[in-house]
Amino acid sequence: SYQSGRIAEIKAAFESNNYFTVPQVRQLLTQVSLESDRLALVKLAYGRVSEPASFNQLADLFYVQANRNEFNSFVVSNGGIANNTPYIQHMNDASFQQIYNESRGHFFQKNTVADIQKAFANTGNYFSTEQVRHLLQLVTNESSRLELAKQGYSRTVDKLNYFSLEDLFTLQSNK
Repeated sequence: SYQSGRIAEIKAAFESNNYFTVPQVRQLLTQVSLESDRLALVKLAYGRVSEPASFNQLADLFYVQANRNEFNSFVVSNGGIANNTPYIQHMNDASFQQIYNESRGHFFQKNTVADIQKAFANTGNYFSTEQVRHLLQLVTNESSRLELAKQGYSRTVDKLNYFSLEDLFTLQSNK
């Protein structure tokens, strides 16, 4: 359950004589929370992938532009094609603070929930997992918080970090 154990297992798998499909590599790497660790492991996986022409599809595992650039450089240096799909940035702090303050300013929870739902429904809004966390912490009812977390997922730019919101829920079924 610790990251170090996961990383060791994944590293051992990529150092074995086994071959992996790109979706299998993705599935393994999504278990690793730090991008720098994912970057090191993805490089290790390249020699064990059965479809190297599709390897560039893993670029979306990297949210930090420097890591994405390094991944693309690695792919190109190994004869592949860079994936230059743009990364969507989460909203800036000032815009987020405006949504947060508006949502926080209600006496009734139903109005807070409605404001957060409206923010998540706006297709022009993109959030970081931490921004979603701050909004969810304004909601006291766990079932409402869960519904908002589900709604916010599609508007989140760093989906691989979304699991970190698990601590906002006390019921195991909600986790």
